Amino acid sequence: MKNICRLTLIIIFYFTINIGVATSEENLRQSLKDASSPYVAMHAGDKIHWRSWDKPALQQSQRENKPLLLSIGYFSCYWCHVLQRESFNNDELASYINQHFIPVVVDREIHVSLDAYLTRFAEETIGRGGWPLNVIMTPDGYPLMATIYLPPKHFKRWLSKAAGLWAEAPDYIRGIAKDAADEMNMLVAIQPEVVNVQFVSEVKKRFLSELMSVADEFQGGFGDQAKFPLPAILEVLLSHYAKNNSKSLDAFLHLTLNNIASQGLFDHLQGGFFRYTTGPDWQLPHFEKMLYDNAQLASLYLHAGKTFDSKKYQQAGIDQLDYLIRCFQTNQGAYYASYSAVDEKGVEGGFYLWTDEELTALLSKSEQNVAFYYWGWDQPALLPEGRFPVPRRSIEQVANDLKTSETKAKKLIQQAKQKLLAQRNKRVLPRDEKILTSWNALMLIALIDGYETTSLPRFKMAAGKLAEFMLSKLMVNGQLSRGFHKGQMVGTAELEDYAYTAMAFYRWWKLSDRESAKAYKLGALRLVDIAWKKFWNKSGWKMSDSMLIPNLSQETMIADGPLPSPSAMLIKLGFELQDEKLSSLSSKALGYGHYSLKTAPFWYASYVDTLISSSNK
Repeated sequence: MKNICRLTLIIIFYFTINIGVATSEENLRQSLKDASSPYVAMHAGDKIHWRSWDKPALQQSQRENKPLLLSIGYFSCYWCHVLQRESFNNDELASYINQHFIPVVVDREIHVSLDAYLTRFAEETIGRGGWPLNVIMTPDGYPLMATIYLPPKHFKRWLSKAAGLWAEAPDYIRGIAKDAADEMNMLVAIQPEVVNVQFVSEVKKRFLSELMSVADEFQGGFGDQAKFPLPAILEVLLSHYAKNNSKSLDAFLHLTLNNIASQGLFDHLQGGFFRYTTGPDWQLPHFEKMLYDNAQLASLYLHAGKTFDSKKYQQAGIDQLDYLIRCFQTNQGAYYASYSAVDEKGVEGGFYLWTDEELTALLSKSEQNVAFYYWGWDQPALLPEGRFPVPRRSIEQVANDLKTSETKAKKLIQQAKQKLLAQRNKRVLPRDEKILTSWNALMLIALIDGYETTSLPRFKMAAGKLAEFMLSKLMVNGQLSRGFHKGQMVGTAELEDYAYTAMAFYRWWKLSDRESAKAYKLGALRLVDIAWKKFWNKSGWKMSDSMLIPNLSQETMIADGPLPSPSAMLIKLGFELQDEKLSSLSSKALGYGHYSLKTAPFWYASYVDTLISSSNK
């Protein structure tokens, strides 16, 4: 009888534990399905027991004395999808990760500052960043090891190395990770410096010198590898050219603007720009389309049209805004985050590519002859998945070489484009439908630029709808959210959300009837006030005030990148608002970080521009 009772208790205990584990796993899976991030939600079906980045994840790591595995990515990222398919749904790898780590999946577009910090860690430890970014962290929150995409065999080896190190000497590993983080986060004693005419002149000279050292004077853009458009830096160059009429900048800006709009960074069927091209010649894109790039490039071409008195550039800006309204705008007037690089079949660029069989079936013989020659399809395809339409020859050359008129050649190319676009619209391209505050603020600024440079009413109307959405849905009691999805506010707003939105609201107030739009001026002032209090002190700037990483240092200046420096934008706005307190704060903040301006001014172009503008007042 005693043995039967003991057996019964053992059976009850066994099933209770397993039911508890199953329930816990199901709860985690359901929380991912319900996540406000489409990127996080797409991992709900993985075999890994993912959880979100939050305090409970750190607490579980500490309780179980297991390191965390953070996998950071975003919805439109091709290699993130590959890693998910190859490794996160691999039985052996998933089981290993679940056993040895607390796995955490992170959307980099929501946790911007976390991603920036861990990208910096990766760059300093393995020499490069990128996504998916995988980082092993100690239970205390210190990064230990980082890698980007790895094939399953190599990923398993990397994971095994981390697990082995932790199993052998966890306390020693904790100490090493903490020491490395402390060194990376070491606060440098900084003293404010005097901003005078001589200093501004020196910074401007250094900036232009460094610019020309990285400028590609043969193909446009910067560097000699993958080409990113970097519109924030090009805006500063355009502004400098407008004030100084530099001949070298004139040639470089025209070359860059022409190649960005005419080569493979641009979608020649539907419009819109991809995030970057994989080579320096602007030919083959990485096939994701992001709102922040496209909004900034609309502004850039509109400003270029005005600066160079160019109808071609102005029309490029107008077309770009029309594309964004057509393809990114929600029915509430806000704008989606991105379109994926991966089509519904998991093929990178599959949505944009054409096989010869498809082209033969779609186009008439005369359309094929002209279009193939125009797009350079008389040569082998650059990708095994198909051909990507990028003009390789001018209409004039096509007409001359094929012994036809330019009018007829242009008509046949247009017919071919229309047929391809109609067929392409039947395909499915996944879209990240979350609405990000900072990116929508850049879009609002672009729409305002559109109306100010063209006086087209549709841009003012679109700007009004977006401004109203941002004020009513993204801002509550003067506080911003990081974004909006499925009818709910998403994430904690960071410095870029406050800086960009404040500038957008201020610009909208200036454009509108100022009495009826007074709420936007008050909103801008409120956001600026909060931003200075949350994100700046004499130790510098922080991108977020809600990081879970311990002992983070601050930056005296935040650099430009694919997005403009939010700290530089906040400083600039502090001067424009003509508020004595804010002007004083802006002047004070400009007095810090001069080492960065002297040693790497190219990446601080927005600061250089603000410094020059403020010194001229």
